[in-house]
Amino acid sequence: MEILVYLSALILGFFVSGYMAVGFETGVELTYPETEFNSSGVLNSVSQTTGGLFTLLFTYILEITNDFWTNICMVVLLVIGTILTAFTKNVRKRQDALQQHKSVTENKAAKY
Repeated sequence: MEILVYLSALILGFFVSGYMAVGFETGVELTYPETEFNSSGVLNSVSQTTGGLFTLLFTYILEITNDFWTNICMVVLLVIGTILTAFTKNVRKRQDALQQHKSVTENKAAKY
């Protein structure tokens, strides 16, 4: 049984690292014209803070109930996160600004 816990943690860690890169890119797109450093810093600090708070919360739930209800609470939070992710608009502010800049530059170069 213990090997299943380690295996699931390994698989989760593998896929979460890719999801974080997409999250950083989405954060940069949503907060454009702010710099990447600001949005990445906020995302890092929020993820670290919520990770610590969730650890404390789930430890408390585990102490007053059992592991079944703790896992149910985690699943509920994951479902809420999935729903919020699904309803996030595909905003491309930075890419649109870059494309507009390229077209203006190409038009200027075509004139000469």
